[in-house]
Amino acid sequence: YNQKLNTINKKVAQKNKLLAEANDTIQEKNETLNKLVHDLDVANNKKEEVIKYLDNFAYIVAHDMKAPIQVASSFSTMLLRKNGDELDEQSKECLNFISNNINKMALMIDDVLGLAKLDQSLPEPTAVDLKETVQQIDYIMRHKHADAAFEVVIPEELPQVWGHKTLFHKLFLNLINNAIVHNKTGRTTTIQVCVEDELAQADYFTFVLQDTSGGIPAYLLDIVFDLFQSSDKEQGNGIGLTICKKITDYYGRKIWIETEEGIGTRFYFELPKVLCNSKGTEEVHHTNSLAYAEVGA
Repeated sequence: YNQKLNTINKKVAQKNKLLAEANDTIQEKNETLNKLVHDLDVANNKKEEVIKYLDNFAYIVAHDMKAPIQVASSFSTMLLRKNGDELDEQSKECLNFISNNINKMALMIDDVLGLAKLDQSLPEPTAVDLKETVQQIDYIMRHKHADAAFEVVIPEELPQVWGHKTLFHKLFLNLINNAIVHNKTGRTTTIQVCVEDELAQADYFTFVLQDTSGGIPAYLLDIVFDLFQSSDKEQGNGIGLTICKKITDYYGRKIWIETEEGIGTRFYFELPKVLCNSKGTEEVHHTNSLAYAEVGA
């Protein structure tokens, strides 16, 4: 029995030794993992600092550019008013061309300034009535584009979503405005808003905004949500769809398109549902850092 006990004790000692070595290895791995996590946190903090610096730099540059542009616009307008009678038609045309392009550049700078306003403080998210939001946008568009032929079709019911009314307003406003100003078909633009039940997920609705504006050119499909990518620079700066993507990104979701040239486009995007927890109160969905932007076309 003593021999057997000694043998067992030796085996136990060997196992304990192996266990101790394994614990040492685990501890070393944990220390290495903790160091990697720390280095990653440091790298992320530096990345955020760089992004913030670049964003502030872009904002400052765009802001400072407004002053000389405003001066140039004022002087060209003043010159045309004071000396217009002394100028020939070609000179007047050149001054008008300069003034119009200065105004376009000023509008572009305003759009860039809006896009550069990152991490704006937003109020607490709430339940938002989208039907009311779209109706308000329809009213705004009818005054903004009084000479355009378009119709916004709003269903009898649209679900409430969870988030910020201001952002949802900008999202639908840019999509609807985009369909109106880029219509090259010569026909009335029909813009229809609906919910795609088949694509709905547990916590998100999938909305569809379908228009008959003639579709998006094939060469723009891969870059349509990139900054300054527009099929018609006369009608917009190509910032509106960038804003839409940044808003859907903020809620951790996506936006995508289906288009047919000469016919129209379908914009799909996902927005959070109004959820209730076990106590029956509304829950707040997780959101990401927002590149908050003003309206652009």
